[in-house]
Amino acid sequence: MPQFEWTNEIIPLLESKMGLVQTETEVITFESNPDYVGLPHVPVLFNAIANKRVLKITYRDFKSSVAYDVELHPYHLRQYNSRWFVFGYNPVYPDRVQTLALDRIEKIEEATGKYKSADTNWDDYFSDMIGVTKFNAEPVEIILLITDAEQAAYIQTKPIHQTQKQIRQVENGFETSIRVIANYELENLILSFGERIKVLSPNELKERIRQRVNALHKHYSLQQ
Repeated sequence: MPQFEWTNEIIPLLESKMGLVQTETEVITFESNPDYVGLPHVPVLFNAIANKRVLKITYRDFKSSVAYDVELHPYHLRQYNSRWFVFGYNPVYPDRVQTLALDRIEKIEEATGKYKSADTNWDDYFSDMIGVTKFNAEPVEIILLITDAEQAAYIQTKPIHQTQKQIRQVENGFETSIRVIANYELENLILSFGERIKVLSPNELKERIRQRVNALHKHYSLQQ
């Protein structure tokens, strides 16, 4: 069944690590970060979600010099780019889902109060985005991209997003599109392809990418 296809990735690892399959050397490796500081929070948050517990989380974001407390009704855990994130309800921001990075959490305590349940379909929640950053006011947009032949072959076998349209050849390269929220993670992904991919539209995203490329060029300018 499609919802259990993820076990196809785990079973070979378990067989190898538990000695069920004998090999002279390691034959499979998964991407992991054993030094990730947020990892110990995963079982605590998982149990809080499973048992519907309200939490008081001491949190220090990248912009704050001091930690502060967050009341969180945790709903979902997600790993992205070798980092873990928890999603839940924060009464301070009742109109949106609160997202916290586990490596920025300093302490977790169980809090008093009634747990506020949610019926969010998390597959649907993440279906129109890349990464974890999502705000209610952000629209879903069609992102039109153009790439060279080599990169086109790469993204044909490894799509940028599940909404990626069939790649077609045009005068200046190969064109495709995705339908997502133009968030920061999307910008980073596009920039990771370097000069091989260009944003054609929307203009707002194209301009943000242009500004970041110009800033990058200044870092590596021969005049520096």
